[in-house]
Amino acid sequence: MVFYTGRVTPARETRAAALGALGVTTGHGQLMDLVGIAARQSGSREGQGQYR
Repeated sequence: MVFYTGRVTPARETRAAALGALGVTTGHGQLMDLVGIAARQSGSREGQGQYR
């Protein structure tokens, strides 16, 4: 899970971490990096029928 937002705040980072997110970002490049990581991680769960 990745959060893309207009502003990264400590509260948003804390909430994202509590939800198990890979990160919170405002930047397109970092978003693409995090989505790539999430895609690779979900590949290890492929076939389980759960997508987030």
